[in-house]
Amino acid sequence: MPRKIETLAIHLIRGLYDAAEGRPNQWHSLDDLDVPQAAESARYATNRGWVLVESGNSVCLTDAGWRLTELL
Repeated sequence: MPRKIETLAIHLIRGLYDAAEGRPNQWHSLDDLDVPQAAESARYATNRGWVLVESGNSVCLTDAGWRLTELL
C-alpha cells in the first residue's frame, strides 16, 4: 500500500497535469493546485524525478512525471 505522502504526490502530479491541460513545460504555483501538504508532496515528487521546483513554490512536470500521469 502506498504511503500517504506518495498518494499526495501522485495527487500533485495529476493536478499539475490537469492544470497544464496535458501540455509539457507548464509552470504552476503550488498554491493554485489545491493539494494537501503541497510542499511535502512536491519534495517527494522532486526526489522521485516527477517535478521540478523553482523559487520554492513554482512546479513543473518532468518528462518522467508527465509519462507517469499518462499511465495513471
